[in-house]
Amino acid sequence: MVEVTPDSEQLRSCNKIIITAATMLNNTMDEILRLVSHAERLVVLGPTAGFFPDPLFARGVSAVGGTEITDADAALLRLRNKQGLGDAARKYIIRRQHYPRVLD
Repeated sequence: MVEVTPDSEQLRSCNKIIITAATMLNNTMDEILRLVSHAERLVVLGPTAGFFPDPLFARGVSAVGGTEITDADAALLRLRNKQGLGDAARKYIIRRQHYPRVLD
């Protein structure tokens, strides 16, 4: 079963969790990570996930995924036309177990 909820307290009963990377921007990541330390799998996703994931991996996050813009001009045109990014971008995921640490 998949459940989407804005109620972070409900995360206590989940073992696989996807967190939007916007939690980095709205300053709720620490609160969420405290609630989900039990999770079997914990993934942070979203276009705001363009950062070195070392601190999140150190806190139990399993993977970080985001979007890389490969053609900025095409991406801007698509956004102006209220379209998806299409081939102007590519999705990526970085898994903790395959990640060569960058930050110490």
